[in-house]
Amino acid sequence: EDAQEALQVAQDEARNAQGQLQEKLDSSSYEMEKLRKENESLARQLRQAEELQEEIRESLATSLKESEASAKAREEAEKEASLLRTSSASLEEKVQRLEAEQEELLRGQISGSVSSLPAEFSSISELFREVKSLRALAQSERELKEELQG
Repeated sequence: EDAQEALQVAQDEARNAQGQLQEKLDSSSYEMEKLRKENESLARQLRQAEELQEEIRESLATSLKESEASAKAREEAEKEASLLRTSSASLEEKVQRLEAEQEELLRGQISGSVSSLPAEFSSISELFREVKSLRALAQSERELKEELQG
């Protein structure tokens, strides 16, 4: 009888232990499935992050190339602007020199006929430009008058 009771207790304990083991297996299976899904989600996120990282790398490489090209174009434009400034300054000097020479020639040609310039003109060139402008204005007024009369 004691042996049977001991056997019964041992069987009960074995069944309890087996039940607990099954619960732990079920719980472990559930946790493993949960971890597998989480791992898949993390793997997807990692792939997306890597794809985004690659897109960013490509974008940065393109931006760098564009920036370098822009810097080179800016440098070339600055060189050209400098050359143009130098050329412009040289041309301005030539124009001033030619205007001075023209002024001297005009003064030499009319030195006997004009003793002094009107006060509002600083040079003979300026006087001639004003005369030319007034002649053009008079011509356009004549043409307008003819149109109105005709």
